[in-house]
Amino acid sequence: MDVNEAIDLTDWNIIGLHPECTKMTLSGNRHYAPGKPKYNERMKAVEWTINLWKKATEKSDFVYMENPMGAMNNDCRLPKPQIVQPYYFGDEAQKTTCLWLHGLPKLIHNQTDNLFGSKTHVGKGEMVVFKSGKVMPKWYADTPSTKSEANRTIRSKTFTGIAEAMASQWAYYACR
Repeated sequence: MDVNEAIDLTDWNIIGLHPECTKMTLSGNRHYAPGKPKYNERMKAVEWTINLWKKATEKSDFVYMENPMGAMNNDCRLPKPQIVQPYYFGDEAQKTTCLWLHGLPKLIHNQTDNLFGSKTHVGKGEMVVFKSGKVMPKWYADTPSTKSEANRTIRSKTFTGIAEAMASQWAYYACR
């Protein structure tokens, strides 16, 4: 079913959006940046995603949208995103993730043990350095081509620690 149809089905306590990022992410700039042949595809994807956000925020008091850094980060039609990393929440990996929030608080993560919660931060994970000097997380480098559906799925995953933080910290809003 189309996500827009699903949003219209009922009144939702909370809506979580994870739109496809292929055309909007910074890693796609070599194909989708201004002046590149697929730039118009990026702009259509951004417009579709922002319209989805608008629809969701009209339908529910509590909405989040997750996507990596990309073309939507500075769009004034969206709120400023919270930027998180998997290693903030216990997964030894780097993947800059943006969370646009409507009615929900920012996710809390602790760099050190304190009176109010245990440390959630861990190491950033293994990195790979290429001959060119480019550095990237090993988990990402191990999936070198997004032409494969399996690799696209691996690269688009939401890490467990972030998902668990969303579930535990936003459960109150979902159960209202």
